[in-house]
Amino acid sequence: MSQSRVLSFFFALFLCAAPALAGPLATDGTSYQGVWNGSTSYVGNPPSGGLAGYIDWAVYAPGVFPAGFAGVAGYVPTPGEYLYAYQGYETGAASLTSVSVVLDNAADNIGNFTATGITGQASASSLLLAFDSATWSFSGVLTGASTDGLVFFSPNAPMMTEATTIDHGTVGLALPVPSPSSSNIPEPSSLALAVCGVIGLAGAWFRRRRKCT
Repeated sequence: MSQSRVLSFFFALFLCAAPALAGPLATDGTSYQGVWNGSTSYVGNPPSGGLAGYIDWAVYAPGVFPAGFAGVAGYVPTPGEYLYAYQGYETGAASLTSVSVVLDNAADNIGNFTATGITGQASASSLLLAFDSATWSFSGVLTGASTDGLVFFSPNAPMMTEATTIDHGTVGLALPVPSPSSSNIPEPSSLALAVCGVIGLAGAWFRRRRKCT
């Protein structure tokens, strides 16, 4: 089975199962197309390490934000791009020290935010490596606590991929979570050129038909 089919299978299963624990991101109907929101659990390997929890996530169309969105430490959104938002909740005995989302395509402007109902521990550092990963590191999110909002932007529409969570010695996989796909937003100038091209082709076709009649 191909990777895309595996991811689609997990996505379908996820949509059919309402998360038992879900915060504002997971239940936000203003997400992209009204369906790009959810909650994905993670468990460390080995489970005896105590790392366990879930990641709420949502993707928003350009110009749309979670209710009450406010960038931490003056974080400024990227205009005209999709907003990818996440929030980690630790329910196990270990402390969550890192959340990392796989990036196969373009992304930029990583940071933290708060919003209505979305508060928690801010990351000590964040790092976005293009076409690799977006990673937020923490001093340690303890049992029953959460991260604040984790965010980056992309000109590309979402697809499903995976994330990894880490404590000081255990790694957990969260699958699926959203990440930018290879499909991007046409720039206004490109869209205008495409429309002009279609109009030009249509005009040429009508001129040829008139000559033939």
